[in-house]
Amino acid sequence: MASIRNWYPEIPIYLIKDVLTGEFNTKKIEKNFNVSIANFPIKNFGWGISKLEPYFIEEKIRCLILDSDIVFLGKVLDYLDKYEEDFVVSKQEVKDCNTDWFKRTYYNIVNIQDKIDRTFEYKGYVFNTGQIVCNTGKYSRSDFEKFIDWKEPPIVKNSEVFSCADQGILNYYLPTQENSMKISIGKANFMIWGNSPLVKELDFDIIKNREGYPKLIHWAGGIRDLKKLNGSDILLYYQKLYYNRILFGKFKRSLFNLRFAMLGHLKQINRKHNIKTRLRQKLNF
Repeated sequence: MASIRNWYPEIPIYLIKDVLTGEFNTKKIEKNFNVSIANFPIKNFGWGISKLEPYFIEEKIRCLILDSDIVFLGKVLDYLDKYEEDFVVSKQEVKDCNTDWFKRTYYNIVNIQDKIDRTFEYKGYVFNTGQIVCNTGKYSRSDFEKFIDWKEPPIVKNSEVFSCADQGILNYYLPTQENSMKISIGKANFMIWGNSPLVKELDFDIIKNREGYPKLIHWAGGIRDLKKLNGSDILLYYQKLYYNRILFGKFKRSLFNLRFAMLGHLKQINRKHNIKTRLRQKLNF
């Protein structure tokens, strides 16, 4: 949040809250970062599916849908404004769509052709759905009924076909829609993976001096140690900006980092000694 506000102080931001695992308080973020809560009919989503909700807004709006484990490195939106297509993705070219990694991350093309669409052909690229520009009003829930049972929480129907919830579905559906001339997709390059060597090539001073890069970093997966993280200087910089907006922020930042470090240490001990499993065995859980 702090990274977005650093580059775009006034742009509207809406949080999509998924309360499937319980309610959580976002009042401080709403107040300190001028953020609103998106009001959707479904409140309990499960992993990934909540990011489809903006697609179904009837009003014509252009928005950037983001995962929460992302920071802006500069004027990302200015770069994306150059694209006029209905959707804009950060394109990744992958030659082989039959590897185990591809099937775990996107979809099983053999199962698509056998069970859903025998005419489907892989287009040679994929995209992570943690950052997508979307023109709303193009779709309704009924367009996705083939893939999702819209109960609460929604359930992906074809788990043997599509992986990673919305990601597998969209990597099949959107290119197919473009191939049918129903939508257009801009293939951009604005996402850097958090574990990529490119992160270490970034000049931190360019970011601090507010020149920036028209890109974002996406740390997919759990973050165990902030200081050992690839690009930790960037993340800690934005963490400081975040707590600067909060009452007693310096103290709260120190407390958060202490708790985070202790939690990471406990998890490391558990992984080394398998304490949780051994306790369960002793307690017959």
